[in-house]
Amino acid sequence: MKYLSIVTNLLLFALSGALPGRLPGAEGDLHRPSALMPRSEDYTHIWWAEGFPAHTPAAPWRRVVQTGHYALAFDTDTLRIPRFGPVSGRVGYLATARADGLVNNVYSVRTTS
Repeated sequence: MKYLSIVTNLLLFALSGALPGRLPGAEGDLHRPSALMPRSEDYTHIWWAEGFPAHTPAAPWRRVVQTGHYALAFDTDTLRIPRFGPVSGRVGYLATARADGLVNNVYSVRTTS
């Protein structure tokens, strides 16, 4: 059983892209520090869409997550994802913090019950 656990962990490690030559941005030279440095789009913001519902009357229980690559709205009371999609362009950390409603520019998600 221990052998199976080790093999499974190694397989997951390999599939994660963490093996040499598979690191993002480091295909040519793994020893270049710049290949592993954070980029301007490597961030994550999370907030309540219209303020925290317990303190803001009539605010929905909707959390918004935005990274430099995608944005997502999550209704915490219904456990549905009404919006999810890629962020157009490369918006940096500070620009995202100042922007309002970027999640409204991503795709609406249609769900079936």
